[in-house]
Amino acid sequence: FDEHEDYVLEIPYTWESMHRLFTGGKLEFRKQDYKDKYKPLCYAVLGGEVLYDEYDGYITLKTPEQVKDIAKALEKLNKEDCEELYYKQEEKNVDPDADYDNFDDLWEDIEHSVKFFKKAAADNRYVIFTVDF
Repeated sequence: FDEHEDYVLEIPYTWESMHRLFTGGKLEFRKQDYKDKYKPLCYAVLGGEVLYDEYDGYITLKTPEQVKDIAKALEKLNKEDCEELYYKQEEKNVDPDADYDNFDDLWEDIEHSVKFFKKAAADNRYVIFTVDF
């Protein structure tokens, strides 16, 4: 990965909040054929084909077509709407373990995600998401 840093995005602390934001608060895999009103943003983190789901982590794969759809959807996001939704999830206690003081960090990672997915889409790349516990 060191040789291809422009194809690597690390979001170690906000990935769960980002996924919940893009899925109406749910922390679950979004399958490739999932009929979902949150599509395509629901694929950005834990979406796509599940390659690994064990006690020590997850790996999911997004196709180039999904990557292009995600990139387009991410570009349409704005900070105000995301912040409003983020704090609505807090009110509903969607994630009792969440640190709802970190919206600025989350928004920064969303902005990085926009650039990352746009580059991957332009280059017709697959995207792999990994997390380890």
